[in-house]
Amino acid sequence: MHILRPQFRIEDDRALAFAAARGFGAIVAADARGPRASHVPFVIARREDRVTWQTHLTAKNPLVELADGTRRFLLIVSGDDAYISNDWYVSPEATMGPHADGARQARGDARRDPGMTGSA
Repeated sequence: MHILRPQFRIEDDRALAFAAARGFGAIVAADARGPRASHVPFVIARREDRVTWQTHLTAKNPLVELADGTRRFLLIVSGDDAYISNDWYVSPEATMGPHADGARQARGDARRDPGMTGSA
């Protein structure tokens, strides 16, 4: 997705509404061994001047230990998407396979909620 091109930019409020309506995505964080990711359901809420998202991870998920309040996490929310092959174009000028993609990304610090305990 060409997020740097203005025609593909989506306003923050629309992106948040899209993500909130979708409610499912992938969260990613990295440790010394490399990136870790999980597909998760989530909820998004506005609190004062901040946007927060909340999810649940099982106790044995490697991302749990990374949610220390200082590490950055990435939430990726994809919507309807498709790959369009160059073979589908009539014109030979199509030099790359474009795609329709509704992906949104959010970054922020993650921390464990001390009120949320349990086993999985």
